[in-house]
Amino acid sequence: MFRTVHLVRDEGGLAPDEGADALGPEYAVVDLETTGLDPRHGHRVCEIAVVRVRGDGEVVEEFSSLVDPGRSIPKETADHHGIGDGDVAGAPAFGQLADTLLRLLHGAVTVAHNLPFEERFLAAEFGRLGWTPPEPGLPGLCTVSAFRAQLDWPAYRLPGAVRSLSGRWPRTEHVALADARNTAAALTTLLAAAPSRLVLRPVPVWPSPLVPPGGDGGGGDGGGDGDVRAVPRAYPATGRRGDLAGLCRSLPVGARTVPDAAGAAAYRTALEARLARSGRVTWDGAAELGALMGRAGFGRESLRALHREVWHAALRRAGSPVPEDAARRLHGLARLLDVPELARELPAVHEELSGVRLVPRGEDAEVRAVTAWAGRHGATLGTAVSKNTDLVVAADVGRAARLKAVRDHGIPVLTPRQAEDELRRRIARAEEEREREREKGGTEAAGGDGGGQAGRAGTRLVFPVSGPPVGWRRHELPAELCDSGNGGGYARAVRRLVEDAADPAVPYVRFTRDPRPTLTVHRDGVPGELREQVDEALDRLRRHRGGPAVEVR
Repeated sequence: MFRTVHLVRDEGGLAPDEGADALGPEYAVVDLETTGLDPRHGHRVCEIAVVRVRGDGEVVEEFSSLVDPGRSIPKETADHHGIGDGDVAGAPAFGQLADTLLRLLHGAVTVAHNLPFEERFLAAEFGRLGWTPPEPGLPGLCTVSAFRAQLDWPAYRLPGAVRSLSGRWPRTEHVALADARNTAAALTTLLAAAPSRLVLRPVPVWPSPLVPPGGDGGGGDGGGDGDVRAVPRAYPATGRRGDLAGLCRSLPVGARTVPDAAGAAAYRTALEARLARSGRVTWDGAAELGALMGRAGFGRESLRALHREVWHAALRRAGSPVPEDAARRLHGLARLLDVPELARELPAVHEELSGVRLVPRGEDAEVRAVTAWAGRHGATLGTAVSKNTDLVVAADVGRAARLKAVRDHGIPVLTPRQAEDELRRRIARAEEEREREREKGGTEAAGGDGGGQAGRAGTRLVFPVSGPPVGWRRHELPAELCDSGNGGGYARAVRRLVEDAADPAVPYVRFTRDPRPTLTVHRDGVPGELREQVDEALDRLRRHRGGPAVEVR
């Protein structure tokens, strides 16, 4: 299905027709979750995501949906990616998404972390529909192979790649859209931070048009899928399970999908019921709402449109002019619903102590004054001490310290002066944290889920790094020998032989591309202690169909 292109360094020796600037094309980054490991054993796709980005990481469009595989999902597989039979019930079949997928792949380099795995399943699914790609196949790039060629890491699984490039582990794994975003961010970070210019070799060539199964070319020209039904899987993009805004940002951007009307109504009813009860969303509530937003088929833009309606309804109920306490609630609601821009219509409120819960004890004037001041800065004032209390303010510290809840939960009891000093320190720390976030440009993608602002159109999926990526190789490895599909994988023996082939100081092995990619081993020059290892590597490489020629002299 794919014609492999490799990411290689251009150090001045490539002719224009030998390589294309890697920053030039768009990339369609694909990730699949499946019912098992091999389509030849009847396994199918049960979730798919495509993130289309430019070479500089700017998001063009995202698409994600659960897929009805037409078969049961084994328990051990469901435990791996969290998708069970109940999750895919009612989801679209692969054939209903085929036109959309072809539109997103057309004119872009298809990318996956271990492309041969995705290729096997995509070829099998499209084959069931009677569709085969036109020759010479779509250009495809494997980031596992690209990272092996350019970066010297102990291993090349996606979580480790994210950690090496961003400094942090991914928050979410085995959710197709999260993994696709991380793969896209890892690739574009490599393109941006590489100390050498990177090119795609051979030059990508796109067959045109891509005619969808039973279609007339709509898959290749951007038409034909304006009313596609999708069931994206919402996930906690910030790592905080109760973060409704984070769930909103986890949905695909720019997808041409239409939410199901009944599903959208059910989501709105559940959301408004929870807000009416407490004005906030708990962990369990966010899980319920996340499932409903996915089942309804929301994309990020359509969900935010509904959230704007909910927020404006709350604004109308607050009356005009908006009282200060209502303005504070509306500011918080805008953040909760991921529509913070709407709160700009309201007077500014101080919320530096948002999330801090105080309990005053006694009627002392100084106690009342400091707690009222804290309330104006966003703190929550309680009447009873509980495990959720952050601190107690009391003129008689000794008496308040004898309260059972204070003793049981180790809650600090402070005088009014001490409490004010502590709260001002918290305000200062919060401001320092906000300043650090502003300096980072608000790019939560560095958190390793490709999420945060990564889910916003017009932003970039690039991990913020300074200097070359960690582990940049002195000698680029031959990309053709780093292929994820080589026989037996990138075993230790193969890796050693490939690294030696790239090192000019090692005389017994060489790699050339003229007239075709060829690995040549001079048997007499192999050190005695390496001969067994070299023989194993050669045997593995010979079993790799379509790989470079192997010669022993």
